[in-house]
Amino acid sequence: VTRGDIVVKRVNNKLKEKKQLELSSDNSYYEPYTVNLGDIREIWYVRAKVSPFLPSPQNIQNYLYDEVRELKQTINKQTQLIDSLNKTIERLLDHRGVMASLKGETNEEA
Repeated sequence: VTRGDIVVKRVNNKLKEKKQLELSSDNSYYEPYTVNLGDIREIWYVRAKVSPFLPSPQNIQNYLYDEVRELKQTINKQTQLIDSLNKTIERLLDHRGVMASLKGETNEEA
């Protein structure tokens, strides 16, 4: 629900990147469009609908493409996080190794 419309669309969430929602219809006659966050008044989640029509293959393909894209982004972020954690662990282990060798030298000198 926006200031001027009430629509039922599929939503591609772009709020984090662009502060917008990309809306698309199951009916390929209607072009997808974006709505700015400030224009949104309400969002409702449709759990089911009764219709004699099946979704078009194009919409299913777009949905799957978007899902795969989001999964790839998530995997990339997790890969970066794992790399960062590995580097931190290596630095900590290197630091402990240096500290242990320093302690070993002072114990040997005593």
